[in-house]
Amino acid sequence: MPQLHRDGIQWKFYNESELEEFVWAHLSSLFNLLPLKRQYFIRGMFCDILAATQVGQLVVIELKNEVDRYVVQQLTRYYDALQREQPFSEQVDYSKPIRLIAIAPDFHHDNLIDQQYSRLLIEFLQFEIEIDADEFIWKLHDQETSQTWSLGLPHPTQHSTWELPPVPRKLLNNLAKGEETHRDRILRIRQTLLEFDPRMKEIVFPTHLVYGRGKTRSCAEFHFGAPWRSIAQPKQLNLLLRLPHPYRKQMCRMFIDTHDWSTVGRLCYSPDGRRVEGGTAYWQQPTDLIKILQTWGDEMKSFGSEYYSQLLANPDRATSIDLWVEIALEHWAKSTKIFSR
Repeated sequence: MPQLHRDGIQWKFYNESELEEFVWAHLSSLFNLLPLKRQYFIRGMFCDILAATQVGQLVVIELKNEVDRYVVQQLTRYYDALQREQPFSEQVDYSKPIRLIAIAPDFHHDNLIDQQYSRLLIEFLQFEIEIDADEFIWKLHDQETSQTWSLGLPHPTQHSTWELPPVPRKLLNNLAKGEETHRDRILRIRQTLLEFDPRMKEIVFPTHLVYGRGKTRSCAEFHFGAPWRSIAQPKQLNLLLRLPHPYRKQMCRMFIDTHDWSTVGRLCYSPDGRRVEGGTAYWQQPTDLIKILQTWGDEMKSFGSEYYSQLLANPDRATSIDLWVEIALEHWAKSTKIFSR
C-alpha cells in the first residue's frame, strides 16, 4: 500500500521509493511488462526499474517524484551501460532497441529540449493523483501519444493519525539556549526527517541523535557541542547528513555548517569514527562542490553529477539547508530499500 501525503492542495507519494514500489507492483497491468530488477546497479549507477516486453525488448524506467532537469542525461548513461554489459541476456533480445521511459509529475523545459535533440527515443509519462468522490486515482499521461492510464489508490489513512514523537529532553535543553528562529528551523528539519518514511526512527545517544533505521542505516545526525574545533560550533548543535561522496562509490557523513539553520556555508565529509577536522573532502561553500561536479563528475565515474542531480538542477538553492536534507532523504530511501530487500 503506497504512502501518500498532502502537499498544499495536491496529493503526492511520500517519497520516490513509494512511487517505485507502486509502479513495480503494477508493471503488468500498466504496460504489459515482465519485471526484471529494481535498483539494478551498473557502472556506479542504480537503474530504478528494468523490465522486458513480451518479445524480449528491454525497458528502462526512471521515476521522479519531483521535477528533475537531468533525467534525459541519466537515461542516456543507463542506455550506454546496458548496451555495453547486456545483463539479463536470457530474457532480453539486445538486437531490439532499448526502450527508455521517464515517469514524473511534470517535466522541466530543459527536459523537452534534451528529448527533442537526443539521438535516443525517450518517452515522457506525466502522472498526477486525483480525487474523485473520495477515491484516489493515479493517472498517467503520455505527452507524445496522449495515451492515458489510471489506477485506483487506497485512501491514505495511515498518516492521518500519525503524530510526531515528543522532542527528546536533550534536544529541548539544547534548543533552550539558542534563538527562537533557530529553534523553529531545527524542529522543522527534525519533523521533515521523521515524517519522510514510517521506517525513520529517532535514536537518542548521550552526545547526539541519529535519524534512520539504526546506526548503520542512518540518514542524519544532530550532535550536541561536538568537539570539532576547526569546523563545527563547539557549544552548539551541529548537523551531519549521510550523502554520496562525489569522488568515491560510497556514502559518507557530511558536516553541514550553518549559523542560522537556513543557509549552508562550509561542507566537510567525515567518515564514521573520524573527527570532522580530519575529513576527507572540504568545500568552503556549496558552489565549490557544484563547480567540481560540473567539471569532473562524469569523467571520475563517481556518484558525481548522477547522484547530485537535485543540486545541479537547482543551483539557486545550493545554500538552502532544506535542499541538502532532501538530497540526504532521497539517497537514504534508495539505500534502505536496497538493503531491506
